[in-house]
Amino acid sequence: MTQDSRYHYHVMRRAIEEIDAAPAPLSLEDLAARMEMSPAHFQRLFSRWVGVSPKRYQQYLALGHAKALLKDRFTTLETPMRWACPARAACMTCFFAGKP
Repeated sequence: MTQDSRYHYHVMRRAIEEIDAAPAPLSLEDLAARMEMSPAHFQRLFSRWVGVSPKRYQQYLALGHAKALLKDRFTTLETPMRWACPARAACMTCFFAGKP
């Protein structure tokens, strides 16, 4: 593994930890600033290392959380309301469409 690869691995690890710990979705600009990169460069690296964009990764996490809430017997109306999502209407549309 090259020096650049090691560095990028640690940056992506930190980015995923930031996303996982955040109470609500983080914007691309916020994540990039936290990693001290431009948004375009951060998105390219994240997509290369993780396989999906930062936004898509956060959508998958939200959908996984919604599925867990449904398993815990929350109704389909209660589930989107329990998401920590600032764009709740968009989350509800995403949830009812069944896709991230």
